[in-house]
Amino acid sequence: MDAYYASAVFRYEKEFAVKFKDFTTFVCQHDKHTVKVGEPGYPVAAVERGKQVLVGLNQRMEVGDHDFTKFSLSPSVSFVVNIPDDMDGSFYTGHIHVGLKENAFQPSSALRHATELHQALDKEGKHDPIECHYHDGGPDHNLRFPRTQLVQIAYLLERDLDQLILVQNPPHHSWKNPAERVMANLNMALQGVVRSTTPTMEQKLKGSNNLKAVRELSKKEATLRAEVLESVKPTKELLESVFSRLQLKGEKFKMFEAASDDDMLKLGRRLLQIDEFKPEVLLDSSVPCKLSEKLKEFIDKLCIRGQYQLSIKKCGDNECACGIPRSPPDIFEQLHHLPYPIPRQEKYQHFEVRKAVAF
Repeated sequence: MDAYYASAVFRYEKEFAVKFKDFTTFVCQHDKHTVKVGEPGYPVAAVERGKQVLVGLNQRMEVGDHDFTKFSLSPSVSFVVNIPDDMDGSFYTGHIHVGLKENAFQPSSALRHATELHQALDKEGKHDPIECHYHDGGPDHNLRFPRTQLVQIAYLLERDLDQLILVQNPPHHSWKNPAERVMANLNMALQGVVRSTTPTMEQKLKGSNNLKAVRELSKKEATLRAEVLESVKPTKELLESVFSRLQLKGEKFKMFEAASDDDMLKLGRRLLQIDEFKPEVLLDSSVPCKLSEKLKEFIDKLCIRGQYQLSIKKCGDNECACGIPRSPPDIFEQLHHLPYPIPRQEKYQHFEVRKAVAF
């Protein structure tokens, strides 16, 4: 029922990006469905359960079912969009950044996504004072979660942004995300892949048939994490090699490495500019994320939060932790929080009307 409302929010974000095009970076993010990794000497079929594949006459295809794999990889896509000159232009041109993460020990999270995007944009030389992000509303991107809001504030401080606007699509509408279209390109490069053996852990891993069991085992076996990541490394390198040869409208895909814990903690420590905070809390989603009074005041002062949007804007106070604005004074004075859609008969009010409303 929120599809039309959320579409209006997304249109507002695109119109905002077009208006401040010369100072804005527009990014769409999305995680692809996991890629199953077969066991050593026991490949996995590149089809879902119950499907059939073609093999030679009088031959059997002896491969494992998708339900019997321990490890998997998740391709994360960050689509840096070339912002058009007007709303009639295409929002489906730009640079594609793809990263492969092992799901047991490199799970997706708001902090990991933010750290990897920061590193990718730095590598590309993107340092605009304004950023607009669009992504799905999964647990690692849900803008209503305090943990996600804190990560985005840390991201704004790390990149010294004047404004950060984030919008998410409603449930079951990920097809609206331009980054979702890239998945069709990635599918052309994906087939069944097999990891190599771990030096000492294969026997112990036999009893761990899901991610939870593998993570529990890693608490007892200090070398398990390093050995698992090393065993899937050749698989990741193979897929990265194939992905890097793909193109979107003549632009080759770029690869990035999964963020390390140290890199993520470095980003999380940006919150110390506001108040005492343990950035380790942002690494583990099972740990409650409590906000201090100073953090709550900072969020209330700089942020506007909605069901499908989060807007963070510097206050302009030189004494504030958010810092001094980087954009020209005349541009900074024009910046405004992304407005909420307001009904107008059967549609919503136009962006130019809504942006004039003060919050």
